[in-house]
Amino acid sequence: METATEWIHNNSQALNGRKPHDPLDDLRPLAPLVRDAKIVALGAAARQTHELSEVAHRIVRLLVEEEGFRTLALEGDDPGRLGLDACIATGEGEPSELLLRSHLIWRVCGSR
Repeated sequence: METATEWIHNNSQALNGRKPHDPLDDLRPLAPLVRDAKIVALGAAARQTHELSEVAHRIVRLLVEEEGFRTLALEGDDPGRLGLDACIATGEGEPSELLLRSHLIWRVCGSR
């Protein structure tokens, strides 16, 4: 029987990218696992950690840029989330300004 350590060694994939705009090559093994999904949920063992936010950012990029996902449900602080919802619903306001006040993962507009 395979030990937990052996299973991790045989099934894990190293994450080489550390910054939000790093290439997505190291995340591509995730794509076949979610490609046919209608909903992909991202969770974390801790909240508002810089490193986990950056990995989540890269996963969202993979889903949107390479797997064609076009709808996001954002967990976040109410001021940013509610303001963004109103902006999308009415067309009034500037989404990039609202995202700048939200959690790190959502601060993506104009950052390239």
